[in-house]
Amino acid sequence: MFEVRMLLSRRTYAKILPEYSNIIVHMCYATSKLWNVCNYERRHYKELGREKYPDWYYQKKEHKGDLWYRQLPSQTAQETCKQLDKAWRSFLILKI
Repeated sequence: MFEVRMLLSRRTYAKILPEYSNIIVHMCYATSKLWNVCNYERRHYKELGREKYPDWYYQKKEHKGDLWYRQLPSQTAQETCKQLDKAWRSFLILKI
């Protein structure tokens, strides 16, 4: 018998100047909202009238004009869509 230990989360601490903390909090909030919007679209794509399952390329292109996407630097927004795609692929592979 063996024991499996997993690291579920990682804590990172950074010293942030007070004038930047508000910007960082806003960007984290916008990132979480973009993630949720794209995640909802993936879970309910048929109900939303999509023919194909949305991949990250489609989502980054489709949501380019959305509020939460525009609140972030483009690379950050694209990476958020890409990380969501990676998480879904991992989930679907493990589900099989």
